[in-house]
Amino acid sequence: TMITDGELLRRQSLIAGRRVLEVGAGCGLLGITAACLARWTMITDGDEEVVRNLEHNVRANESLWRRARSGSKGGAGGGSETREVVLRRLDWDEVAEAGWPQEDRVEVIVASDVIYGHWGETMAQAMLNMLAPGGTILLAASEDRRSGIGAFKDHLDAADFLVTETKLVVPLGTYRTYECRQRQPGDPPDHPDVVVRVETRARGEHQSTLSLLSSSAQPTLLASPPKLLAGASAEPKAPPAPRSSSPA
Repeated sequence: TMITDGELLRRQSLIAGRRVLEVGAGCGLLGITAACLARWTMITDGDEEVVRNLEHNVRANESLWRRARSGSKGGAGGGSETREVVLRRLDWDEVAEAGWPQEDRVEVIVASDVIYGHWGETMAQAMLNMLAPGGTILLAASEDRRSGIGAFKDHLDAADFLVTETKLVVPLGTYRTYECRQRQPGDPPDHPDVVVRVETRARGEHQSTLSLLSSSAQPTLLASPPKLLAGASAEPKAPPAPRSSSPA
């Protein structure tokens, strides 16, 4: 999560003022970071208990993500626009098969460590169904937890999407990021070569305070920089059908 989180902070223009959806949110660090820049953010996970915990974390940090765009001048997403965060349980098997309401499609989809199993094709189709025309998918995975990425990339390739892959070597370990968008005239016929980036400074060093807890912890607020408590896995599980969206 901290890798994708760092990518959003490094490239704020990708999500500033846009409609963003996070898949497999876990404790919600990535989604809350997105909400500090985006106009409308949907934070989802496949586990009902995790979604309940997300409700706490979003409320605990509401002053942060609401203030991020209304209080600064000249920054990405500056201004006084209305902001919204929506939470829901999301079954990507159902989204891949049944589709997604046109009015709920988003401009950017973000996810971290959701491609560790053999469901890459299903994940790719679900994301395509949720993505608005011209939108972008930003996915991150640790080097040893991306067994579904081959099928994911193949499915996007068949949908005429270009996937730009970056191998990121940081003090936390080695990770891959995948930025996916529809091909444009002049794009190469194949996916670009993997870009290798080495960073010596730890990612995820925030200057803001995010009060976060893991999905199994009691409601306890943590100080900055944000640290995630060990607890039950918040990774997606392909649950039953999602409930209706509910605003945070």
